[in-house]
Amino acid sequence: MGRVIALLTVAAGLCMGVTCTITGPGGGTIPGFGSPPLDQTNATIEIDQVAGGASADISAWITDNIGLGVTLDPDQAVLVNDTALAGPNYGGQYAATVPAVALYTVTVREPTRGVQTTEIGAPLFDITAPAADAPASLSGFAVTWSAADSSLQVIVELSQTHAGAKKTQTFGPFADGGGRTFTATELRSFIQGEKLTITVTKTNTVASIAGFRSGTLTTRVQTIRQVVPAP
Repeated sequence: MGRVIALLTVAAGLCMGVTCTITGPGGGTIPGFGSPPLDQTNATIEIDQVAGGASADISAWITDNIGLGVTLDPDQAVLVNDTALAGPNYGGQYAATVPAVALYTVTVREPTRGVQTTEIGAPLFDITAPAADAPASLSGFAVTWSAADSSLQVIVELSQTHAGAKKTQTFGPFADGGGRTFTATELRSFIQGEKLTITVTKTNTVASIAGFRSGTLTTRVQTIRQVVPAP
């Protein structure tokens, strides 16, 4: 470690009065000395929206090959639908909010490589049954949704608040088959007299992002429905 610090100290001295870039042992940013080229970094980008909502929230992390966070140089940029990600914050997270749409384009601008783009669709859908405020038997009931696609992953959360305490059961992730049936055993934590909230989340994932050495790009769409527990 002492050798690394010494080398960085010497390099910093050589940079006095000129423009240069110094990176750490994993390619990560040394504060004040620039970032590695983005095609040498790894990215995780997540886009979350609620069905029917006007906006989508974006979270992203960019790291070097040993997991250190990377801070973008002024001439580097990552954008989603032409909105630049801001950050990183103290936890290394970049963020942005964009209008919710059916298709997102991630643009990576790296001066040594140019501009590269990746597209991903948002898995938009509706809950088709049960209807809002309809009875749902605690002896067992089914939840169904539209736009089934086995390449997507689904998580279903059932939750209920009673006397200030919230009970939650989570099922999945599992391949999107268009529905899930819940048994009396799975529903035994819930009671009549308080509404039951059904939250279905569909996830679409692309296992690479053009412009990064490696990357994972994910869109998630959440649809929420309340029903009335019945015998």
